[in-house]
Amino acid sequence: MSDPVQIPAAEIRQCMDEESLRAWVQQQRWYASKSRAVAGIEIVEGVTLREHPTLFLALVQTRFATGTHELYQLPLLLSTGAEQAPSGGAVAHTDEWTAHDALGEPSVLLELILRIDAGEEIDTSEGRFSFWRVDGSSPGSEAAEVRLMGVEQSNSSLVIDDRLVLKVFRKLEPGINPELEMLRFLTARGFPNIAPLYGWYEYDGAALAATLGVAQQFFPDATGGWELALAKLSTDPGWFLDQLGGLGEVTAQMHTVLASDASDGAFAPEVPSQEALSLLTATVDEDIERLFLRLPDNEHLAPIVGRGQDVRERLASRSQLGVGGRVIRTHGDYHLGQSLHTPRGWVIIDFEGEP
Repeated sequence: MSDPVQIPAAEIRQCMDEESLRAWVQQQRWYASKSRAVAGIEIVEGVTLREHPTLFLALVQTRFATGTHELYQLPLLLSTGAEQAPSGGAVAHTDEWTAHDALGEPSVLLELILRIDAGEEIDTSEGRFSFWRVDGSSPGSEAAEVRLMGVEQSNSSLVIDDRLVLKVFRKLEPGINPELEMLRFLTARGFPNIAPLYGWYEYDGAALAATLGVAQQFFPDATGGWELALAKLSTDPGWFLDQLGGLGEVTAQMHTVLASDASDGAFAPEVPSQEALSLLTATVDEDIERLFLRLPDNEHLAPIVGRGQDVRERLASRSQLGVGGRVIRTHGDYHLGQSLHTPRGWVIIDFEGEP
């Protein structure tokens, strides 16, 4: 692990081919505002994490004609004409070097895990990049194998030695990312059905503080909940429905933990207003109607076919009783795709909420 060498963001901003950078960002799957054209783009902060090849971690701001903006994280590999070009697609150019997507050479991003292991803090002219490892976690190896995990969506994930997964957040939001916030809360209270937190890295500057990435335990023997449903509903639906019962129990336990601390402002249960309860009831009512209309033709579902109206009436009668519960913190984007089925039971993942 080489000592970081600063490449001033202002210098890169002056040299970078803005038109190429803007075009490349707008073509990426993780770019969130595909219906809006980028009016301007600039690297507002960055740090060099290694040399040969040069790994540059850039925070890039996209600006829109409405005056709003978004911030993205771009791990870039910089190569000169004399060096072999990385396999990642060319992002932009300067007179002296070409920037490539570092995800095309995932092995170089092991540097992020090594920085997390070392608990590094790197000061820049504008702020600080900090890397944190959870106490008790076993450090990784500089010889670890790194690969991309699946198709890139709103974030980019890397698997390290089939032991860790590092999620690199692409679109950055101010403050602590809900993924990190939820994992730390659930871990501190002993909830076992999550991928244990290994570490994270973040940026704190005058203009922005944000979580940049989170590392967790990887489960190589796990099957995604949605993939399990597709495989088992046609071959062994009774077994799968039994497994869903276990997932229901895990979900209830998670909600109990999330509602357990009234002293934490980010997680304290709240008394809902009657207006909020009415809105929730209407939303659930629509969900019930839609779900029962789409029930597949399956003998195991026969007992509930045509019972949608009964469920809606039960919901309506309950809603007339007034507020009897509390509003609690939840997963934020909970569906089968956010669960893993392992030999040790269900694991819940991806707490950052709706993309």
